[in-house]
Amino acid sequence: MTRSLAMVPALLLMAACSNYANVRTFAGSLQVVTTDTATIVAADEASCAQNSALQAEYVMLEHQQLALPDCAKLRNTLSAILIESQALQAYGAALATLAQDQFVTSDADAKAATAGLSATGLVQAPVVTAVSTIFGFVETAALEGYRKGKLLDAMTGANAAAFKTLVASFDVLSKQYAVALRGQIANIDIISNVFAHNHGATEPLATMEVKLRLATLKASIAAKAAALKDFDDALAKLDPAFDAAADDTGHPSDREIYESIKTFAGKAKTVHAAVLKAFGAP
Repeated sequence: MTRSLAMVPALLLMAACSNYANVRTFAGSLQVVTTDTATIVAADEASCAQNSALQAEYVMLEHQQLALPDCAKLRNTLSAILIESQALQAYGAALATLAQDQFVTSDADAKAATAGLSATGLVQAPVVTAVSTIFGFVETAALEGYRKGKLLDAMTGANAAAFKTLVASFDVLSKQYAVALRGQIANIDIISNVFAHNHGATEPLATMEVKLRLATLKASIAAKAAALKDFDDALAKLDPAFDAAADDTGHPSDREIYESIKTFAGKAKTVHAAVLKAFGAP
């Protein structure tokens, strides 16, 4: 056997080892989850105002005390969620591109993103810095023509720390949004019960109609809350999946997808289906 032919198996093995399947799977699932965030925000920015107007009308008619939805705070929460999601999505796209040994592209504006995030008043300085770091990496990767040789740098050091800071903040904001949805559900229950108590005997048909409308509204919000629970469950799987994908940059394997990445990828699919069903297309 000639020396060149003897080298073929080794070269094939090296080619296989550069197949960052875990990174690609993680990055793809991260993009699915963050794309769903845009769907959530687009669908819910207007609904709070509608719910608040309905509840305000009830308060005026029934002379009841009721804590109305804080739509301004919710709008800020959704804005912060969207900006952080855009940073994570850009990062996921960059990782997927690097893992395929292709050039990164970027339309990110780190300055605008960090300014918008600061303006919400809902996150601390380290989170703003993390967004700047993530967007800065993506911009640099695009400008300097990063390829797969930079994948280890992309998932370690300052970039890894920024990613974890961002995910932690993302999780907090998501839970704040869930609290707001539960508050809306609680208010609907109060309105329905009081209206039935005050008008059920004298206006049974009108009461039945109002209760049906409220039940439909409650079911819609409950579906959103359930989808958000799946979303939060996926976020809980992000850190271990990231760690496993980062490990793959040092020891790439084409033979297996790590269990934590499989779990995250499966949860991402669940989230996608639940979000589309509850929030509809953007």
